[in-house]
Amino acid sequence: YGMRAKNLEMSLYISMAPKRVLDSVKSRITKIFGSRNIKFSSFSLTAFSTIRDVFSHKNDFLFMDISGEVADISLVKGSVLLETASFPLGKNFLLRRLSSGLNTVPEEVASLFTMYREGKTNDATKEKIQKILKESKGEWLKSLQQGLRSLSDDLTLPAAVFFTSDADVAPWFSDCLTSRELGEFTGTGAPLDVTLLDTATMEKFSTFSPQVEKDPFIVVEALFADRIVLLGHV
Repeated sequence: YGMRAKNLEMSLYISMAPKRVLDSVKSRITKIFGSRNIKFSSFSLTAFSTIRDVFSHKNDFLFMDISGEVADISLVKGSVLLETASFPLGKNFLLRRLSSGLNTVPEEVASLFTMYREGKTNDATKEKIQKILKESKGEWLKSLQQGLRSLSDDLTLPAAVFFTSDADVAPWFSDCLTSRELGEFTGTGAPLDVTLLDTATMEKFSTFSPQVEKDPFIVVEALFADRIVLLGHV
């Protein structure tokens, strides 16, 4: 910048993955697209950068990615990504609990859960699902609380929470995140201020071709890629 300074403060973000995994991904991308200029980054960095740009009035927030086998929690303070923690209770945890409690195969659980949310299940099935969800909520919140305590030595964490998850389970996780049990982390006892990064929230920042499924994960990644291409940095 052509400036003299005595003090410099900077944040450094590092993510790692096995070389054999990265080489395997590179070879498949190259075969299909022919590109050899391939860059990798974690989804935590991608989401942090996008949230910081889109919700620029939020300097302090938590970000959660709840998908697959794990849930990742990232702490952002002063627009700096400070730390990320994980716990092994992602979307699949909920589906396995439902599959076991309903004595059915995982392939049928998703449709049953959708029917439940739409009020199309019979009373007996509805009662079973409600019991499973209540028990699962308690277990999930306990693991989340442990993860939040590991993030910071501060007594309080940001009240604003952004999260990504698949549409079929996102309402349940949103309900968990707004539970009174998490009020201890806000300092005021008030519930967390939760924002789901779904299609309705993210589609205003992108343009889709007609008849293309609008995937919020793709929007987040596209906005990150756009920043890298235009500005050359995160």
